[in-house]
Amino acid sequence: MPPLGARLGELHRLIEDTIARRALATGAPRGVLVDDDLADITTRITGQGKRGRRKIDDWNDLEEYVSRLLALRQGGGINQAEKILGMAHGALSKWASKWSPPPRRG
Repeated sequence: MPPLGARLGELHRLIEDTIARRALATGAPRGVLVDDDLADITTRITGQGKRGRRKIDDWNDLEEYVSRLLALRQGGGINQAEKILGMAHGALSKWASKWSPPPRRG
């Protein structure tokens, strides 16, 4: 499978497909991610946007980032998101420190 950066023409569809799959897996309602979240995901793949922001380099990064962002939005915070994902206490906090997802808007 070609790397994400090589599929820029399909990027919007690939992100939407990933969100739909991961939302189904986590039970997140449709529309839990907003335009700001989609823009964040896109800029993390293309490397544009804020400097120092961790980049989504491959499919595994995309799947993980989307799953965790969906759980954060659905649960409203770290503790609930960890429960949604079945993660150990503190694991998602560590991930969020590393990835710095955007605050909830819109």
